[in-house]
Amino acid sequence: MEPKATLILHHGGHFIASADDDLDYVGGHFCVWEVICTDYINRFMLADLVKSCARYFKVSHIWCLDSELGFITGLFEVVSDNDVIGMVNIAIRSNNELHLYFEHDVDDPIIDDEAPVALLTGGEEVVAETETTDI
Repeated sequence: MEPKATLILHHGGHFIASADDDLDYVGGHFCVWEVICTDYINRFMLADLVKSCARYFKVSHIWCLDSELGFITGLFEVVSDNDVIGMVNIAIRSNNELHLYFEHDVDDPIIDDEAPVALLTGGEEVVAETETTDI
């Protein structure tokens, strides 16, 4: 039988230093994915799971917590296959439960300075020409 894990995906918050020289994760939300086959877990799958939780477009960092060690020493970034193997080993030691923390970037807007601007005036659409000047 394939090993399974429950993934607790924390997203939308941030880490802050606490008074006892540890880290706390504040704000944000979490979603839970149960019965995930650990043989198929990879960084891309994790990013897709959290994107479906909150409709994020970009995931910049994925952090895994070894809850036996706490945030300061047990938090590591998931960037390679070796990190994923370490993550699965933590799940096996922790009743098949993993806490993952996600950082997500805000998408960069695409600004087209050459496009005309449409203005609404009194129910009519007026296209305003824009001038570009070289500095």
